[in-house]
Amino acid sequence: MGPRSAWSPDWLRNPTWTRAAGGRTPQEGDAGGIWMFVKREEKWRIGHTFLIGSWGRSVLTYEGNTSPDAAPGSAADRDGGGFHYKRRLPRQIHSVRDWISP
Repeated sequence: MGPRSAWSPDWLRNPTWTRAAGGRTPQEGDAGGIWMFVKREEKWRIGHTFLIGSWGRSVLTYEGNTSPDAAPGSAADRDGGGFHYKRRLPRQIHSVRDWISP
């Protein structure tokens, strides 16, 4: 079963990898998320999700609703107006979920 909705925290429930605990090495096609303060809700949560293209010393991501040069975790990073390929560091990623493998 996949995510219950398009809401970003739903994509990362029961993660297969977290920055804090590690886990299965993220693979191409996995969903990743960034922990950020969501101002309109006045709380910290997964505020932006993306698909992983490759995982290594840097991570290639495929991201929608973002801006190409936005600072990681900024409002423009999660609420921009386009679809962009980005490079992120693994330490910038909060958690990853494999929705493809059985």
